[in-house]
Amino acid sequence: MAKSNFLTDSFSTTGGLAAVAYGSSSLFPTVADQIKRGSKTRAIDNQRPSQVFLDFVGTKNFVLDVFKSVIQSEYDSEEIITDFIDLYASDVDTFSSTLLEIFLSSIDEYSTYSISPSTIFSDSVEKTVYRFNANSDLEIDSITLSSKIEEEFIKFGYVGEDVSSVLVLVINNPNTKITSAPPDNLVRLDVQGVSTKDSRGVDRVYGTISPVDYYKGVAYKNEGSSIKKSVIQGYVGYPLVSLLGESLLNPDGYENVDLNYLGSPALSSLSDDFDVFPTQQAIYNIDFTTIDLGTN
Repeated sequence: MAKSNFLTDSFSTTGGLAAVAYGSSSLFPTVADQIKRGSKTRAIDNQRPSQVFLDFVGTKNFVLDVFKSVIQSEYDSEEIITDFIDLYASDVDTFSSTLLEIFLSSIDEYSTYSISPSTIFSDSVEKTVYRFNANSDLEIDSITLSSKIEEEFIKFGYVGEDVSSVLVLVINNPNTKITSAPPDNLVRLDVQGVSTKDSRGVDRVYGTISPVDYYKGVAYKNEGSSIKKSVIQGYVGYPLVSLLGESLLNPDGYENVDLNYLGSPALSSLSDDFDVFPTQQAIYNIDFTTIDLGTN
């Protein structure tokens, strides 16, 4: 099928690409699917980013030992982290284990491509501190601590030296991105944007559910009184609604659903007719260049 090429930047989103390529941001799911199919890392995209990372380093204990080494050294220096651990975390092992848990979870949660290894480590430290005590007056320097963790990894030969590169690689997994488009790339999109199946070959009508059903806790698409077709698909995706940063003024699309209103008690009394939802006007900034390199 003929394709056109779109040059993205750090502000580009799947909704923005859909609006430019197809005239409607409501087609952002099919844009996301095409990005996934064209991913440079598609050979590993079906794995969780954290699992790819652990496969590379070999064992979770290796990462834990690195964290323990740095935290123990900081603890022995009798700085602020010493008091914090004594007051809220019991010991270095407990703090380090929690840091590992949050670190691996964080790798899977990032929804943007613009994340550096240093940010991943510092964010994980901050979340760990928050986990033990969100209101503590003891301010741990997460940036300095994350730098020491990166330096500690490098001490372990080629595996440690490549940790930062592997983190950059796994963060580029498009399956963990809902609204972001890969920045500074030529994204090739089919001229015909409508597709009945997603990137995994799942029928959209059975593999996704409406925002109303999603927020009601409905897990499957019903056809009559049967959910058989959805169960056979074995997959239910995100609701067909653009998330934060994806809103365009489109009265016919899902982008104008007020998510705050969706969380209200009145939701249970609403029908599946989207006319019952108030339309909210949104401001959106599209900042990328369209380049048509032909139809081949």
